[in-house]
Amino acid sequence: MPTERLHKVLAELGVASRRASERLISAGRVTVNRRCVTEMGLLVDRSRDRIAVDGLALDPQPQRPVYLLANKPDGMLSTARDDRGRRTVLDLVPEYAGQRLFMAGRLDFHSEGLILLTNDGELVHRLTHPSAGVPKTYRVKVRGEPDDAALERLRRGVHLATGHTRPAAVERIGRARVNTWLEITITEGRNREIRDMCHAVGYPVQRLLRVAIGSVELGVLRPGEVRPATRAEVMALRALVDLPVGPERVRRRQKQRVARRSQDQ
Repeated sequence: MPTERLHKVLAELGVASRRASERLISAGRVTVNRRCVTEMGLLVDRSRDRIAVDGLALDPQPQRPVYLLANKPDGMLSTARDDRGRRTVLDLVPEYAGQRLFMAGRLDFHSEGLILLTNDGELVHRLTHPSAGVPKTYRVKVRGEPDDAALERLRRGVHLATGHTRPAAVERIGRARVNTWLEITITEGRNREIRDMCHAVGYPVQRLLRVAIGSVELGVLRPGEVRPATRAEVMALRALVDLPVGPERVRRRQKQRVARRSQDQ
């Protein structure tokens, strides 16, 4: 098997995302052939090298791929755990307790909607990388009725403390008494970006619900519900970030190649 960078192997084996794996390496929590490794970029052969995290050896074969779509309700954290004992999105999938699931498309405490839970570390790394430009669509209830000038500011980008936001797709989709519903699609992943954008143009957010990541939609999932992603949805997400072949198809092709070699011999 060819050599690969250590942090990439850790991600593919379901230990953590690439960035989190780099932090594990820097903290001295990873060993290769019983030697502590702290430098970035080390090349390893997962079939021959003994890789361990916190003293626990890793199975060199990736876990069975898991792709789940969850509707995060208001008042829940999109983190793996919380020191204060608050509920997290992983509490929605107790049957996966003990497995490492990553989240793509985190939402703040009071935001709701679509989150991807998966052990596909490479997919999460690419979906969440700032350069990916993955479109995410939200239904946003704001206080008041934004005029055309405010909507145009949102479309062109708004200057925030974290810098100027990228252009966004913004449309009015409804009214609710003294509030207005907007549909906003952004291609960045800054913390509280839509809330800060709307506040900057004078229309604070009252409710925020993510309804799509790329072409994968929340659909009829109710708050707190989880369902497996379809193969088409998984492939659509991977295609968004230049990973057009899913892990299950890779394994099938590998088995076919092995079978052909056996027949040839």
